[in-house]
Amino acid sequence: MEFNRKIYIMPQKIAPRRFFTADCHFNHKNIMGYENRPFKDVEEMNNRLIFNHNSMVKDEDICYNLGDLYFKGGIQAGNQHYYEFLKQMNGRIVIVKGNHDGKSNKIIDSIQSCIMYISGIKILCVHDPINATTNYPLILCGHVHSAFKIAELQEKNKKSLIINVGVDVWSYKPVEWRRIYELYEQWRVGKIKAPLYDKEAVQKIREERRIQRKENLRG
Repeated sequence: MEFNRKIYIMPQKIAPRRFFTADCHFNHKNIMGYENRPFKDVEEMNNRLIFNHNSMVKDEDICYNLGDLYFKGGIQAGNQHYYEFLKQMNGRIVIVKGNHDGKSNKIIDSIQSCIMYISGIKILCVHDPINATTNYPLILCGHVHSAFKIAELQEKNKKSLIINVGVDVWSYKPVEWRRIYELYEQWRVGKIKAPLYDKEAVQKIREERRIQRKENLRG
C-alpha cells in the first residue's frame, strides 16, 4: 500500500541586515552649498537620497540614522513633516537625535544615543563625535559631514576607531555593517591607519569650511 505524504517546508526567515547613515538634511537648501553636494536643487537631493536608501535597504532591514535627518522651516527649507520622508524609505529606521533634530524639526521619536554589540564589538552610536569615549572600541557618528571618514580617538592609554557614517563621505548612501566591520578589523590589526581625532581641530576645520562656503554662496 502506498501513502501519499505531504512534506511541509517552513519558510525561512530573512535575517535583517544593519545599515547606518547620518546627515541626510532633507529639504536643507544651504547644505548643498556647504558640502558641495552635486544636486541642482533640494528636490533632486531629496529624491536621490531616498532612491539610494531604497536601492540598498530592504523592508526587513534596520537602518540607524545618526541624526540631522531633515531641515524644517525658514528660508532654507520646506515645511514637510519628517514622516513624509520616512514613509518613502524602506526598512525599520531608528533615529538618533542630531543637533538639528529639536526645536523646529520636533523629531519626537528619537533617542540621544545607543549602545549595541555586533560581532562581539561594543559600539557607541551618537550624532556628535565630541561625545565619543574610549570606553567603546568603535564609535559610529555623523555631524562632521566631510571633515573626516575615519579617525582614531586616544584617551586614557586606550584607543578607539571613530567612523563617520554621514552621507557626505559614503556617496550619499547608507553603509552596511559588513563594510564598517571590514574597516574596523583593518584598523585593529594595523592594515590601515586613521588620523588622530582632535576635537578642537575638527571643530575649527568645520567652522573655517562653513565661513568659506558662505562666502562662496554670496559670490
